[in-house]
Amino acid sequence: MMNEILKFIKLDFITFKNAVGYKVLVPLLFVVVLYFFCGLVALAGMLPLLLPTLTTQIFGAGNDGLDLFYASLHLKRKNVVLARYAFIILINTIILVLLFALSFLETGDLEPRLFLMQVLSILFVTTMIDFFNAPVLFKLGFKKGKIIVATLPIILMLGAFLYLHFGGISLDGDVAELMNEIQGPGINPLIALIVWVMLLATSIFLSLKFYAEREL
Repeated sequence: MMNEILKFIKLDFITFKNAVGYKVLVPLLFVVVLYFFCGLVALAGMLPLLLPTLTTQIFGAGNDGLDLFYASLHLKRKNVVLARYAFIILINTIILVLLFALSFLETGDLEPRLFLMQVLSILFVTTMIDFFNAPVLFKLGFKKGKIIVATLPIILMLGAFLYLHFGGISLDGDVAELMNEIQGPGINPLIALIVWVMLLATSIFLSLKFYAEREL
């Protein structure tokens, strides 16, 4: 089973490249501009809006026609689901490593170890969005589910701004200082990890159930 999952992850990367294509140039340009004008911390703060949008594109390749293609390859639906989650986690891990590596090039007051914890907190949110999106897309398919999954990051970002506003946290200050204020140092990393694993397990369970019941 592991061998089949690894092959499927490779297939997902190829499909992702074909699905995104030149469309990636717009968010890539935005990322470059954001990094040079606002810094690395601001870029990390935008991940909950950017990353889930990219990772869900793999579901949209071929407008759900890929499901029939997977069936023609006699791929077990269980392996399709598990490999898709592995792909999503791998993409998030790559982004984490790249951002952490870039943090050592910063000449300001950015502390790499603190920044690592901040990015891990942000990626907790991005993967949480993915864990919500995946069961929806496995149940409805991309054509029907894309509107639902596109709205969640926007709702969360608006919720974050409302939280900052009513929490009395100023948005006019330095971005790095703002990140430190909302870091939540009282959160136990072990508890956060347990919650993350529980969310992942629940999401996988629902995706397996929905995808097994869905007619292709």
